[in-house]
Amino acid sequence: MTTALRARIAVVAALGAATVALAACTTDGVATVDSAELSATSTSTTTSWAIPTPTTDAPVSEVPAPAGWQTMTCKQYSELSLSEQVAVIKANGNQAPAEALSTAAQLLSTGCAAFPDLLISDALAGRLPR
Repeated sequence: MTTALRARIAVVAALGAATVALAACTTDGVATVDSAELSATSTSTTTSWAIPTPTTDAPVSEVPAPAGWQTMTCKQYSELSLSEQVAVIKANGNQAPAEALSTAAQLLSTGCAAFPDLLISDALAGRLPR
């Protein structure tokens, strides 16, 4: 198995974890997702990477989802501001608390680097390429 394939598998796992986190992140409106750091390490080489725990430096504002959010690709999504990314996730039907959506938006943007042509709606539904 090549390093590139292992890295893609790790990204798919991270996207899957973000999808699961969004599906189960609230209990009576209180966030229950632990924003622990995700990481992946290749065992055949010394190359490793980590997805850092997102910070809340930039506040997320309420903005409408950009035009074309229904058919938006990962590449287009990654070029948006954090507030617009959260709006796209909300437009796709998730109404989790703002902090959970912000974390999920950042994780999704990071995972999108491996799948620039993947539709955001597919990524959020867990339909990732093989």
